[in-house]
Amino acid sequence: MTSFPHPIPTLLFPRMASGMAIAVLISACTPTNPTVPTQWQTYQNQRFGFEFPYPQDWVALPPPTNQDGRAFHEPDYPNIEIRGWGTLKLTGLEEAEESSTVPKSNFTTEQGLPALLEVEVGTEESVMRMTLESGDVIYTWQGRSPKDRFGEYYSLFYAIAQNYRVTP
Repeated sequence: MTSFPHPIPTLLFPRMASGMAIAVLISACTPTNPTVPTQWQTYQNQRFGFEFPYPQDWVALPPPTNQDGRAFHEPDYPNIEIRGWGTLKLTGLEEAEESSTVPKSNFTTEQGLPALLEVEVGTEESVMRMTLESGDVIYTWQGRSPKDRFGEYYSLFYAIAQNYRVTP
């Protein structure tokens, strides 16, 4: 998979040498028929204190035994999925090495939290992933779909990322 921080156009337009590839990539990420629902449910995670909206008709997968998050899939397409989870921050050398190579943020949630939003366009599957840090927790949310359907779900995934919240 190729990884591109969001928003894709801001990072890619200066590279005009690959203009045709950029046009194909951007058209794949532009929704042709936005699928942002009008009715939402909210998943709330008590262990790590976060929540995110999801379409009310999506199917919840069984929660992991450690209660770190939850996944949901489109009712008719189990390979179209959203999931969110929390992890405790690493301490020591691993944290220092990771923080020196990963940008801290390029996106802000509606709650005002800075986050890193990335889009990975793969040959078979594409993923939108948001990562943010607050306190001792790293929060991750992602939406994934087959590459040929990603344009249909881009608006939905983006709306969920915008409305992701860390709760007290």
